[in-house]
Amino acid sequence: MRRYAKDKTPNIKPVERIELPEKHLKLRIILTVVFLLIAAVAIGFGVKSCLSAEKGWQTITVSNAANSLSGEFMLVYNIGESGKDVTSEKKAVQYAYTASAQEAYKLYDNYAPEGYMLKINGSDGESVEVDPELYSAFQKMLEYGGRMLYYTPYFEYYEQVFGAESDFEASMYDPDENKEIKELFQKLSVYINDDNAISLKLLGNNSVSLKVSDGYRAFAKENGIDNFIGFGWLKNAFAADLMASRMKAGGYSNGYLTSVDGFTEYLNGRGYDYSVILYDHSDNTLTAACRLNVEKAQSSVYFKNFMISTKENGYIYNNGRIVTPFTDENGEQRCASSVMYVYSKSSGCADAALQTAAIYVSDSINESKLISLKSTGTYAIYIKDGSIRYTEEALQIADVDGRYKTEYVK
Repeated sequence: MRRYAKDKTPNIKPVERIELPEKHLKLRIILTVVFLLIAAVAIGFGVKSCLSAEKGWQTITVSNAANSLSGEFMLVYNIGESGKDVTSEKKAVQYAYTASAQEAYKLYDNYAPEGYMLKINGSDGESVEVDPELYSAFQKMLEYGGRMLYYTPYFEYYEQVFGAESDFEASMYDPDENKEIKELFQKLSVYINDDNAISLKLLGNNSVSLKVSDGYRAFAKENGIDNFIGFGWLKNAFAADLMASRMKAGGYSNGYLTSVDGFTEYLNGRGYDYSVILYDHSDNTLTAACRLNVEKAQSSVYFKNFMISTKENGYIYNNGRIVTPFTDENGEQRCASSVMYVYSKSSGCADAALQTAAIYVSDSINESKLISLKSTGTYAIYIKDGSIRYTEEALQIADVDGRYKTEYVK
């Protein structure tokens, strides 16, 4: 199946300078998730020093975007804060960012020409040695993600919907619009949910083996399915973690990295305080429900059943119906609420996303499961029936729209 070609280059506009009172000694990052700068997170800064082309908060571009995930990410960095020479520091940060984005592409993208995923999907059950980071990602997917690793055929059909230029084109690949695709998904689900039909075996020593039954291979060939496994909408969660890890290992931690689909890594992690504007979507209207003052987060994940930017995964039909990347084991659309914002003070994006994916990709929010995650340092805020519900008692909520009430879930 061909991959859609949607422009995912972040559309960056100048960052507005906002003065902070002198008493604030910590940097306050103001995350205004409006989806204007990039699909999931639009970020502005409140800093005491002036922004300039030479020093201060800047969007860092890669030196080489080929074979890279840089088009799906934005890196914003406080050049000069370290005290190093501004010019040499910026070049070093740019180099580290470029290298990490290229490495993430090779590891996690199903279509990377020299990538591991392409090799595994093209194998016929033989052992394939992979990068240790990818092996670790497979371990997490298999342990915490249920069978999401095998949902790739669903996701690739939806990718055609996301890249469509008209409702007619979108409906050709959408199971809710096309009876034939719906029937195809029903047949696919039999294989996808059967461990005897498909399973990735972890062999140790960073080697894996993809086992696919003869029946599934024949079905896939008949229906133009090339990829049996993949990270789907979780790809950039793992990519964000890897890229952040590489940046921090190089000593570059004075900034943050965010993806078009809502995964954010704070490179200086728990040293930052920041604010997030939580948006709600109903009756085709986007509402700024409130502002969250979140402290000491290391990563965050923004789940939502709506979209604004064409750069993110999703499609809006002329009748207002929205198609999202979130599907269940049968390839059917599932979103438990219009929005759920998850942040972790102890882990990266992939862990936070895997901990909460099944909670969001369902018919309703399981609050008891959200509450249980507090012990791991992971918290959530979501909107239900006009109530902004949150699991961290100390969370500060401000600028609440009059149509909403707030409620601590305990």
